[in-house]
Amino acid sequence: MSALRQSTEGQRCVLDDVLRAQARRRRLGRCGLAVGTLLFVVLAGLVLSSGRQPGAGVARTGAVTATRAPAGSRAAALALARQMLARLVVPPGSRAAYPSPVPPPLNVSAAGDALPYTVELHRFVLVPEPAAAVRSFLLAHVPAGMSWAGDGLAQGTVTVLSVDYRPRSLASGLTNAELSTAAMPADGDTLIRVDAGVSWFPPRSAAEQLTATSFRSVAVTATEVFPRSRTVTRIFTSPAVIGRLVALVDSLPATPYPDVAAMSCAADSTVYQLEFTPGLVVYAGGCGGSDAITVNGTDQPRLWDPGVLTTAARQLLYLTA
Repeated sequence: MSALRQSTEGQRCVLDDVLRAQARRRRLGRCGLAVGTLLFVVLAGLVLSSGRQPGAGVARTGAVTATRAPAGSRAAALALARQMLARLVVPPGSRAAYPSPVPPPLNVSAAGDALPYTVELHRFVLVPEPAAAVRSFLLAHVPAGMSWAGDGLAQGTVTVLSVDYRPRSLASGLTNAELSTAAMPADGDTLIRVDAGVSWFPPRSAAEQLTATSFRSVAVTATEVFPRSRTVTRIFTSPAVIGRLVALVDSLPATPYPDVAAMSCAADSTVYQLEFTPGLVVYAGGCGGSDAITVNGTDQPRLWDPGVLTTAARQLLYLTA
């Protein structure tokens, strides 16, 4: 949905901040869907049960072979964005448009603010049909290899109709790809802004990879604030448990949205912490679906985590979801 930055009279529209925030929440939320399946497969393969003996994948030292965290590239994200733009199906009689200046609110990207690990491409199409007919056509003609991802209407001085799509599958290292359309009336025709956005996971440095044998123990803590206040902690010295948790941490990609550290989010009813001795603390399930990590009190790059470490912590603490 395009953010309505201002009205046609040049006054700021009250929907601007609301729709921009919705776009950001949608982007952050959908990123988890893209990697969730992969990471929960990893979790299933590294069953965390302190009472079990190490499986075949666990060496006598307690170490396990960590799944490499997915990483993408700007080039791959750009190629997919171009492909998505080309796949859009438009009504007969449509033609490329190059409005100058671009009329508000179509002068604003559907994705909101620019992000460091996201590419955004756009183009304009002029359709000789009413906006409602264009929206119906777009809903009925989902691009090849994609699925419907949402549609809506924003009413201000100008009414904007949106239809969004996303790929049914993504290459490893890419996430949160979306093709968004925003249509508004234009002198009897309809002007469409088409945005293609793709994020990628930045690579994690070798220094960010953990080694299970470096840690003597791990304290897993759940602090519940609702419906009642309580804290549950278990300390594990088993090399198997330490190794499996380290493997999970190493399997998580770096978040493509590093600015989540500055976000203000509603507090979860339960927060989880994994404190490895010596010196490493993981705060699981943080803002924007990311895990914060500190080494000897120093912040490290955040990890994107759709619930892998919180699920592992609940298993180890025998807590229900």
